[in-house]
Amino acid sequence: MPAIVRNSLYYHFVDQETIFQDILFNMPSHHLVAEDKQTFHRKHWETSNLFSKEKGDIFGLGEVLSSVISQHLAYVGSNKVSMTLTGGFDSRVVLASLLNKDVLPSVCTYGNPLSSDVKIAKIIAQDYGLDFYNPNDPTPTKQWFSQAVEQTLLTSNSLASVFRAFRFSFMSSFVQETKPDVLFTGYFGGEGIRGYYGNDYYESGLFFDLSSENKHIAEKYQPKTFFNLDNYSNEDLQIESLNPHFKQNERILAYLYEVIARVHHGSDIDLYKSLNIHVANPFLDIDYLSYLHKSGISFLNKRSTLFNKLSYMKTYISLIESFHPSLLSYDLSNGFSLEEYQKCIILSFIKRALKSKTKQKANFMYGKWFRDYITDIDVDSLPIEVLQAINLSRYRSSLANTEQGPEPYWLKYTSVTTIVELLNLFTNELTIK
Repeated sequence: MPAIVRNSLYYHFVDQETIFQDILFNMPSHHLVAEDKQTFHRKHWETSNLFSKEKGDIFGLGEVLSSVISQHLAYVGSNKVSMTLTGGFDSRVVLASLLNKDVLPSVCTYGNPLSSDVKIAKIIAQDYGLDFYNPNDPTPTKQWFSQAVEQTLLTSNSLASVFRAFRFSFMSSFVQETKPDVLFTGYFGGEGIRGYYGNDYYESGLFFDLSSENKHIAEKYQPKTFFNLDNYSNEDLQIESLNPHFKQNERILAYLYEVIARVHHGSDIDLYKSLNIHVANPFLDIDYLSYLHKSGISFLNKRSTLFNKLSYMKTYISLIESFHPSLLSYDLSNGFSLEEYQKCIILSFIKRALKSKTKQKANFMYGKWFRDYITDIDVDSLPIEVLQAINLSRYRSSLANTEQGPEPYWLKYTSVTTIVELLNLFTNELTIK
């Protein structure tokens, strides 16, 4: 049961756990080694190897990033290049490097056509003559989503969140229509530079509360899950694979890479690879990571001050400026104007705050159809040991009084219903952990 409970709180399986007893998963950059009739997990690189300081600068970082992208292009040896493009920094840096190499990728953007991400990406694509794709699934229904979830959970061997189903369905349509040989993504381009920032979309904050020795974990996190937390101590909920002897920034870096990168983003990358395309994520390349964290550019070697938080965007701007400066003329989807930022950092933040008061269209909303999907799942079919760990009355009462909300709102429901989905898709003969 601890694996299921921790999954509901972290939003991911951690410490290589799965829902099933005695079955672990092999994470990205891991491999298996057989020695003396035993099998061991090994990593191609350790996060701790990044914890050192060497001289470096933004120009060197740009050269390393450009080299990594060139290596991926040379590997596929094809003009059929594609990439995910949003209104954010990370994908824009990748696009700037590709344009610098005279590569014109086809670009795809997930989500609501009226969202800022899609609008900005579409304008950029039109201005540069790039093929733009925003394939949208038909009006969502519980039947459509149920089929998408089944495909996603089977393809991921039970590891992906049901919320990956939207993106996987979208990417499957894109690949089927365009047939690219390589897909560049911008996953994790920001976290290494700016460090952790609260985002209830892919992590709950539990790791940081445990790190600060918060004594009220059960009280704070009980509203986020329908699993009863009274029987679990703080030690039961810790991520064992993170070295407790790391300094605070080093622990944050380890958490970001071991959970957010390797598990959260890694699930998307693995799903995309199943579509028989080469998936290139330059921001998770070991050469890029080594230079970034050893050069003093990343948050790892900076104090957590207001000025540093305001100035992290200089790194992105410098990279875009060195690759393809005209891309700086397009605003970001979060409301920032890069040209205004270059003139006055403080004023750009004030203007961005004023823009943020205008309600933006969400990339995807979960309405009545999603509630119908949740309601349609037979929770009573769960094994007795799972049912005993869930507050079913609170689950049913809460579900009866909800209609719609963003993805984080639904996580507490899907942490329960996913167990039913997994047992139906795989086998009831496996023992739940």
